[in-house]
Amino acid sequence: MTRVLCSVLSLLAAVPQGPSSDALIKRLQSPDGRVRVEACAAVVTTPSSDPRVIKAVLAAKEHEPPAVDAMQTVNYQALLALEACGAAAVPILIAGLDDRRLLQRAAGALGSLRPIDPRTVPALRKCLAANAADTASNCSVVLAIGALGADAKDAVPDLIGLAKSRSLLGGTLSGSPAGLFYGNVITAMGMIGPGAAAAIPTLLTLAATEKGLNAPMVRRQSLEALGEIGFGVATDAKTAARQTAAIFAALRKGRTDVDASVVTKAEAASALLDPDYDAPVKARELGLRHRDARIRLQTCRILGAMGNGGAAARQALENAANKDTDEAVRKAAAAALLGIGG
Repeated sequence: MTRVLCSVLSLLAAVPQGPSSDALIKRLQSPDGRVRVEACAAVVTTPSSDPRVIKAVLAAKEHEPPAVDAMQTVNYQALLALEACGAAAVPILIAGLDDRRLLQRAAGALGSLRPIDPRTVPALRKCLAANAADTASNCSVVLAIGALGADAKDAVPDLIGLAKSRSLLGGTLSGSPAGLFYGNVITAMGMIGPGAAAAIPTLLTLAATEKGLNAPMVRRQSLEALGEIGFGVATDAKTAARQTAAIFAALRKGRTDVDASVVTKAEAASALLDPDYDAPVKARELGLRHRDARIRLQTCRILGAMGNGGAAARQALENAANKDTDEAVRKAAAAALLGIGG
């Protein structure tokens, strides 16, 4: 028994131990940026549940002068470290949202932490409202909301409200710094995906924006978001048909836009949504990865109807036939493979 205990102790002693909390905190507060980077990297390797360490990572000053390699900045390594700390970091990150100096890093970490804590979305929504006048701070907050994907659907009304703000839109179109924030709001809607279907009418309106310095940006990002959201779910068939027709009309208009970047996004969204658009096979097959099962189903049918012309999508269809989470999509993909001779 004694020999067994001694063997276990010997094995434990042989396991490399990370630095102590006190040592880590001292390094995280070092005046040398390289030392702070290395300390954050140490937390990535050996995550800590010590609140003092997590707070020190959150508050670690950025590398000065800026590092040439983006991965060797304090901010990059700190975000990785906070993500590695997992659930233990959530309360500290939420508290960090109340400090303007820590807000951006705290929001970025909350957007990347998995599994998503049920407190995260309410905290980000509260932060968004509390800092309504500070669009620079809220840039990271709306992107964190978008990064949470479908889990952030409760924040969609907040994003719609911001997108409808006349002062924000007016400032964006005139070229004010608020344009970055406004663009992030639209991007976040698309990142949430089908869960942001309530934003479709607003995005359709924005896709028709014509006047203003940043009008092409608003049109481009709105069309891209529409492609990511899909058709949405209406309360009745008539409303659904009308909304779908409006989406197709916006995409057709976008494909003839005077701005080339708008045309590119309109063509990409059309390849996902519009069955009548003559899209290249490689652009069309991206619909097999759409978060809306209806679009994946439609894509299977379109590719199958191409016959040998859809052969370039064989691998993607095989993946869908074997791995898609929706049974109807799996069957449609198998049928499409027969259609293209696979």
